[in-house]
Amino acid sequence: MLKSRCDKTLEQSRQSLSVGDAGLKAGYNWVVDADIKGYFDNISHELMMSKVEQHIADKRLLGLLEAYLKQDIMADGESWKATKGTPQGAVPCWQIST
Repeated sequence: MLKSRCDKTLEQSRQSLSVGDAGLKAGYNWVVDADIKGYFDNISHELMMSKVEQHIADKRLLGLLEAYLKQDIMADGESWKATKGTPQGAVPCWQIST
């Protein structure tokens, strides 16, 4: 599964480079890069899980992912549970969000 995800990511990168190359050959010389502010902070747990459940049938893996999303968070000595968002930079986050 991980290999196929990596292959997909590599293929998407190749396609992006191909589009960029075609733009340069067509005479374009600007590239615009966009980043959605707060993207990982605002992902709906329910929406994400419903989308993931469409592709993964393993209940143990789904339970682990849900527990990961709803884990306790400690900041400044206080503990709380997130109702949305994912830990940015964590391994599952980029795979799930794509």
